[in-house]
Amino acid sequence: MKKYLIVVLLMSLLALQNKVAAQTKDVFDLCRNGNTAELKTLLQVDTSLLNFKKSNGFTPFIIATYNGQVEASKLLIEMGAAINAQDRSGNTALMGVCFNGNVELVKLLISNNVLINTLNFNHASALIFAATFGHVEIVQLLLKAGADKTIKDNNGKTAYDQAMMQGNDALAQLLR
Repeated sequence: MKKYLIVVLLMSLLALQNKVAAQTKDVFDLCRNGNTAELKTLLQVDTSLLNFKKSNGFTPFIIATYNGQVEASKLLIEMGAAINAQDRSGNTALMGVCFNGNVELVKLLISNNVLINTLNFNHASALIFAATFGHVEIVQLLLKAGADKTIKDNNGKTAYDQAMMQGNDALAQLLR
């Protein structure tokens, strides 16, 4: 009888583990694809998925923003997503959208009081990412929101230095 109960218990735990794995896969897929209706339903059923971190540190919010899913990002913010969460490399959603050049998401994050000057593990900021990839409008938005243009990455480079290295003189002038 004891063996039977242990087997049943183990099978139940395995089934629960599979269910959790399926749900976490679903939440990331829903964020990646911007399926807000199903995302909302899933998060209402299991609120623990809202800020769940994958092994790489990605949260549903980081995935949604990185994939340019504005409506999914808005929904996640409304539901209480940690907008300043960092992945395993210290990158934030703001850094990701500055890398990708998504102005609408930068505006959304700024309007929701994102931390502008967070640094990743290479000591790079969102401003450094925006300057490196030549996103002038994003640099302007970040500066207006209080981005610190004196921050230096681990290589001793500021956002200005990155703009100069890319040959983007107009952007460098904004960062002087």
